[in-house]
Amino acid sequence: MQKNYASILLFKVFGIIKKSKAVILTITITITITLIITLFMLLNTVNYAYAKNTSYAKNTSYAKNTSSTIDVKSFGAVGDGITDDTAAIKKALASKYKNIIINPGQYKVTDNLVVKDKIISAYKATIYTDNTFVGTLTHSGNKQSLILIRNGVNKTMISGLTVESRETQEIRCKGDIDIRDCTNVIIQDCNFINETNMGIAYDSNIDLYSGWENVTIKNNKMTLNTNASSGGCIWVRNFYNKGDCSNLLIEDNTCIKNSHDEILAIFHGEMSNIIICNNDFITKSGTNSSSPFAFSIASSSANLKNVSFINNTANVEYTLALFKLHGDAGIKKDQVYINDNTFICNISGTDHITSLFYATANQSISDMTICRNDITINTASESEACRVVYMGSYTGEVLFEDNNIKADRISNLTYGSRILAKGNTVEVETYISNAVFKETTYIVDNKIVCGTLDGTFSQIQSEVDQDIIISGNIFTADNTSTTDGFIMCITNKLNNHSFQVENNVFVITELLAEKRLYHIQLKDTTVQVLIDKNNKITNMPSDYYDDYTKSNLLIKIS
Repeated sequence: MQKNYASILLFKVFGIIKKSKAVILTITITITITLIITLFMLLNTVNYAYAKNTSYAKNTSYAKNTSSTIDVKSFGAVGDGITDDTAAIKKALASKYKNIIINPGQYKVTDNLVVKDKIISAYKATIYTDNTFVGTLTHSGNKQSLILIRNGVNKTMISGLTVESRETQEIRCKGDIDIRDCTNVIIQDCNFINETNMGIAYDSNIDLYSGWENVTIKNNKMTLNTNASSGGCIWVRNFYNKGDCSNLLIEDNTCIKNSHDEILAIFHGEMSNIIICNNDFITKSGTNSSSPFAFSIASSSANLKNVSFINNTANVEYTLALFKLHGDAGIKKDQVYINDNTFICNISGTDHITSLFYATANQSISDMTICRNDITINTASESEACRVVYMGSYTGEVLFEDNNIKADRISNLTYGSRILAKGNTVEVETYISNAVFKETTYIVDNKIVCGTLDGTFSQIQSEVDQDIIISGNIFTADNTSTTDGFIMCITNKLNNHSFQVENNVFVITELLAEKRLYHIQLKDTTVQVLIDKNNKITNMPSDYYDDYTKSNLLIKIS
């Protein structure tokens, strides 16, 4: 009989099922769970794909709204030189865009522009103001600067912008850029043009007013020919003394002005770490009175530390001083360096003695150098002369070294007891009208040539509080006309300090009056010592004499 294998197999399966209901239940549960898990995974896969939707997470239009670039014409600016673009530019500056482009063109502006945490690129663009400028932001009744960078700004840069004042009527006060209470500011490659003679009472190209830190002013041209009664191209100060303003670089700029005040002034408040280098400074004569000072470093109430004025050129006109270095009593100036510059000094409009480097008394000065400068001095008339370095009574020393000076006439080369005069070369065309070195106690290795010496080589009238060293100098004059002592005149106390006159060469072609080598009148009650060693005096008559009247002085000659 043939077997029915299909029936047998089916029978066995049913037998198994019949015998093992528990197994069937287990299999059913397993299949059900597997289906649920599979369905969950399918649903989860769809949700995951949606969560990573790149069109949402990487929305490029949103990214631009927060951090990219836009131009002012996108906000309606025209730049045709006629349309008032103030509102459009303000909208751009107030927008969420970080980088603002000012397209090439002429943009008329009638109100202040506030810049906060923006990167502005404006090459070939000019923003200008005219008689319609309103200036709604004022301070003490005066209009504030056109561009205001202030109040918590952390990073702002303006590049390539031309700012021009075209007013033809008088303005009480308006500068170009005002920087205050902010950090990390860069102004570069800009051109500031103020050419109209409108009688502005106050005007500056860039004014660092207070509370600033980390500022760079680089490769700009500033023209300030508005004949303002106050203001300059760059003013640096810390009004209200808001902390220690620090870290300022002023480099590669050209500054031209004829306003009444300094072309660059550093004053009022605590400031430190200021570098002024590789700039060109030019002043012009205006209808207003000439500036009394070309530059100020620490006038008024400013305490300064680490200020360098190096590798600059200046062709300037003034009536009182090239550099005003003085301030109120007790003011401190530490680490001030005026080195490696070229100065052409045009002194005008005065009938009194002026100075190149001028500091008043009662200051604390330490580590100041005036070194390796090329200085040309031009005076307007024969009645004018100048002191090159004048330092009042103060603590600390000033190193005046290796300068090259050419002048038509001077009054003193140095005036001050704390000046170290060393290695300077001086050519005076006509005359030196007073002592070459007055009150100066360290005079070493200087070379001086002049026409007429109408005074002494060295004169000290104050009480001496340090050693006197006059050594290695070469002095040549066509003639002398004074009857005072040629080498030294002391009319006070020496106080037992060393007094050495050694290794000097004095060449006098002609004596126009009776001449004494030493004219010394000491008020000391004890004997003082002068060491006169290896000095050469050429073309002096054999009968020249020394006057030690009323002096307790022992002369050691070798």
